[in-house]
Amino acid sequence: DAFLGTRGQNDNASLANLRQTGLKVIYVARNPKDAAVSMYFQRAPLPGKRNNIKRRMPMDAWCALYVKGYVSCGAFVDHVARWHAVS
Repeated sequence: DAFLGTRGQNDNASLANLRQTGLKVIYVARNPKDAAVSMYFQRAPLPGKRNNIKRRMPMDAWCALYVKGYVSCGAFVDHVARWHAVS
């Protein structure tokens, strides 16, 4: 019950509690290339009057930021590694 109360939290503390609860979790990781392309079309800055951007960031520049973890969700590899560490 204590673990289920933290459902809304997405942090390392809840991952550490996972093992203690005895719950079983199936973790499915997306293909990182697919995740990068999807995030590019959802979150890469778009042209507009409010942000004074003339065109969307080039895909190769976005992928460089994505691989280094300089995007809103952090590095994909770090996220997957945290889940594998508790399995």
